[in-house]
Amino acid sequence: MALSTDEGTFPQFALLVKCLILKGYLYIEVTSNDALLEQAKAFINDGLASGKLVPLISRTFKFDEIQEATRFLESNAQIGKIVVTLS
Repeated sequence: MALSTDEGTFPQFALLVKCLILKGYLYIEVTSNDALLEQAKAFINDGLASGKLVPLISRTFKFDEIQEATRFLESNAQIGKIVVTLS
């Protein structure tokens, strides 16, 4: 990856030049650790409450449109979350 001058699909040189670190997390790493889970919940709730985190919603469906929502999900046409409302 860094041996090529090709930018590729990932901007590896932007990370290297700025000495940035990219860290991925597995869902189970957070949910299996009570302290990390509470920290994650607080981060998300605080971010939503302050407006720093704004969820990207692709489309909203009523519950009686659940089959259409499933077809939309299976189409991979969405960017963001699919919301199904109960009312």
